[in-house]
Amino acid sequence: MRIAVFGATGMAGREIVAEGIRRGHRVTAGSRTNPLSSSVEALAPVRIDVADRQHVERVLSTVDAAVLSVRLPSGREREIAGLTGSFLDAAHVADVLVLIVGGSAPLRSPDDPSVLVVDDRDVVPEAWLPIARASLAQFAATMSAATIQLMVKSQGSMRGGLEPLRCRWTDLARVVLTVRWILFA
Repeated sequence: MRIAVFGATGMAGREIVAEGIRRGHRVTAGSRTNPLSSSVEALAPVRIDVADRQHVERVLSTVDAAVLSVRLPSGREREIAGLTGSFLDAAHVADVLVLIVGGSAPLRSPDDPSVLVVDDRDVVPEAWLPIARASLAQFAATMSAATIQLMVKSQGSMRGGLEPLRCRWTDLARVVLTVRWILFA
């Protein structure tokens, strides 16, 4: 499988790239700042900014699936929802499956299930609110018609439903590369 990982130099992105290569996939590792360097034949590093829609479309046209695992610099958090929507539109045009690695803001508080964690100061301190709110907006952007269409694309329906998932960051890469079979098999 050919996979593009956008945000390949971040915490989750690095693990996803490593797991993809370990499993024998060809991985395009995209980063806005410093692309990964490697002599591994299965790894194709590329410098890319997800705000550059045309470049994103060119990369997506070369892969079977993509992972969006990006975070913006402090002060630019609010831009993530728009960038995610644009990325999903490009993926829709390219007919590419997408998995988005996002934050925990859309989850429910462990103390009160009627409250989102973004609104629970015991879980999300005041200092983390900008990124948590951006995470919630990013989640909302993923619920567009194009995203739902990507989730059900050629099979016509999603099987098994979505269940709450808890995993360590190091396990996330395994989840990313098996989620296609869980949802689309």
